[in-house]
Amino acid sequence: MPQVLNMDTLSHDATMALYRLDKSFIGTEDYMGLADFGNQSHKLVIRYATTYTKRLIHKKLIEAGLDPFGDSPRHDSIYHLAYKRQPAFKGYAFRVGGSDK
Repeated sequence: MPQVLNMDTLSHDATMALYRLDKSFIGTEDYMGLADFGNQSHKLVIRYATTYTKRLIHKKLIEAGLDPFGDSPRHDSIYHLAYKRQPAFKGYAFRVGGSDK
């Protein structure tokens, strides 16, 4: 049976320990979607993404053999797919093609 961790009930120290641990998992299959990754170009997408979407972007970057902190047209296309999944981005322009369409 899957376990669910309610991050709202954790102490500050426990939360920060989980973020540090997850940061060490960036670039591996163990990444949990808590820590932020990426470069300045993709900061907005990652900052407001759900943990599921962060994991999805991370997984697709790793599967494509790309550095999670890199920046290239291939990175942009992966981030664009995730960007379209996020309702919080309605009305924002994404740099790939200049729009969210």
